[in-house]
Amino acid sequence: MPEDEGYVFGGVDSNAGSDEDTAGELGTPKDAGKGGVGVVRRWLMEIDASSKSEKDWRQNSLDVVDRYRSYGNETNGKRRQFNILYSNTEVIRSAVYNSTPIPDVRRRFRSEDPVGKEVAETLQRALSFAIEQTNFDMVIDCASLDYLLPGRAVTRVRWIPQVETKVERIEVEPERRITPEGETIEILPEDFEEDEQGRFQNGEEYDEKVFEEVVLEPVVWDDFRMGSGRKWDEVTWIAFQHKLTKDQLKELFGDAGKKVKMDVETNDSIGEDESDPRIIDVFKRGRVWEVWDKDTRQVLFIAPSHKEGPIKVEDDPLNLRDFFPIPPPLYAMNSTDTLLPVPEFMVYKDQADELDDITHRISRLISGMKVRGIYDSSVSEFDQLFSSDDNAMIPSDQGGMALQAGGMDRAIWFMPIGEMGSVLAGLYQQRNILRETIFEVTGISDIIRGASRASETATAQNIKARFGGMRLDRRVRAIADYSKNLIRLMAEVISEHFDPETIQLMTGTEVTPEMMQLMRDDAIRNFRIDIETDSTIAASENADQEAITKLLGALTQFIGGLTPLVASGQLPMQAAKSILLGAMRKFKMGREVEDAIQAIGTEQQQQQGQEQPDPETVKMQAEMQMEQAKMQMEQQKIQMDMQFKQTELEQKMALEREKLAQEMQIEREKLQVESQTDLKVAEIKADASNSAEFEFTSGGVDGG
Repeated sequence: MPEDEGYVFGGVDSNAGSDEDTAGELGTPKDAGKGGVGVVRRWLMEIDASSKSEKDWRQNSLDVVDRYRSYGNETNGKRRQFNILYSNTEVIRSAVYNSTPIPDVRRRFRSEDPVGKEVAETLQRALSFAIEQTNFDMVIDCASLDYLLPGRAVTRVRWIPQVETKVERIEVEPERRITPEGETIEILPEDFEEDEQGRFQNGEEYDEKVFEEVVLEPVVWDDFRMGSGRKWDEVTWIAFQHKLTKDQLKELFGDAGKKVKMDVETNDSIGEDESDPRIIDVFKRGRVWEVWDKDTRQVLFIAPSHKEGPIKVEDDPLNLRDFFPIPPPLYAMNSTDTLLPVPEFMVYKDQADELDDITHRISRLISGMKVRGIYDSSVSEFDQLFSSDDNAMIPSDQGGMALQAGGMDRAIWFMPIGEMGSVLAGLYQQRNILRETIFEVTGISDIIRGASRASETATAQNIKARFGGMRLDRRVRAIADYSKNLIRLMAEVISEHFDPETIQLMTGTEVTPEMMQLMRDDAIRNFRIDIETDSTIAASENADQEAITKLLGALTQFIGGLTPLVASGQLPMQAAKSILLGAMRKFKMGREVEDAIQAIGTEQQQQQGQEQPDPETVKMQAEMQMEQAKMQMEQQKIQMDMQFKQTELEQKMALEREKLAQEMQIEREKLQVESQTDLKVAEIKADASNSAEFEFTSGGVDGG
């Protein structure tokens, strides 16, 4: 790989920080020096220490990413590879995430809280809109790829207000003067404007926020640094690396951006390797580190080329509860003693290297299995024989010499390839064994075992489905939790920064001052509002669906038994509602069902004491409301059944496709071996036939 000046493997030099060993040098931040010089020195030392601690991981991650992309492979007969990393990554990548999560915002304790209910519904609509606008699937797809390759994924949340520059309009009051003739005249400024609203003069320019949005941004794995710690709660700072052009520096930092040197060249290797995909453009760029300091709740922009001080400092721009604009990073391999990531590929790298060696050897053997031989040069017609068409007969003046030597076949010596076919078959077998070993290590084998047949019973298929997803459950939960944390951060940004007018445009609902007060109060909002997501993957287990289906069936029978008791007055309506709600709140049944149950008997309770309705009317109304609730339960049950069947069908189709692809691969390899063997047998038979025909012809000539 051509060395890029902008690419740093832990080393700092002039790009990232100081050139000294910074481990354990400072006692307090003040020991780095006074003023802006000390601040810059301290943070460059922090970044340098982080880069050095992750140096080996960054090198391994670069190798893993290049291997996944097959970048730099020699394919002109020099080196062949079996890209098992790409194959495994694509299978697991599709299994852990395949649908956009749907936000589910609700009251945390399901208590009577009208304002909390309105806030929950408004936030849910706002999040749904934001997820659509930010291309959530692309973001999680990038995070999944970093999770499976380098072993750590980072995604940041950005609040982007859209601002328009406007000009202040000042109403002009004309100056009235009296002329010597006694007339009153109005004197106006030369730059005034007049319209239907009156006369105005332009004042100073000002910025006005016209809209705002919250977006998600994937962070390149090599552009992220973080403080030391054994767990995420101990990390006190994070940093993002930016390589900015001169125009970008001016736009972001104004005159301070001119102090940054253009020390990063992205085209420095064009002369060595023009095919390098890491070459972005031909413009020079300046390196800037965006440091989020949790202790001071400040964001500092540090340029390694400008030692006098930060080029910009901001006080807590997002006002988030945990300060950082990212959720905890997504790790492929976790441990309790370090946050240093590990690429998962390193676990089976030795087996993958051996697989490449076997593949390369197979390729060399196949290219060497050609019909080659040596013939007696005294028979000049041999050259015409090999280049002639089918059924061609070539006269020979030297044929008698070949006959005296024992036959035409004795004058030709072919290169033996039968032994090569046997070796090739053994290599194919060993390669399959290695693939199975790698599948066991990565968990792909569990997906293969989960493949079912149409002739199997439903119980057998369910057992295989549960077993096939067992090893993937941790990955699935990790991606789902990461998606949920991102959505929670988006909700926090919307609640803290969005204007009521923006939220109303996004959701189509009226936002009251009471709602904004609840949304702005971080502590109360967390107490009263819970943010979750639906399942983000095709479930491999249907235990939850089965449990809810059974619950709906039991509740339907229960409501049928309660109706006569409530109608006859033996069981109070409130007691029946409490029993139903107590069971329903244990499951995710939807706020519509809960609201329907809460509304049962409400109108009768409000009218109680004002008039005494007819008992028969009360009974009929209660029966109708109970029947309505029963119908809603049935509808919910039908929806759950349909969802379960659809999920089961999708899962079955995916497994069948995977099984078919594997069978086709095995069949292709088998046919290759058989074709080589058949070719050898055909050649042997052809040689024997030619020899017999020649001997018969020779015998006929002698007899004549």
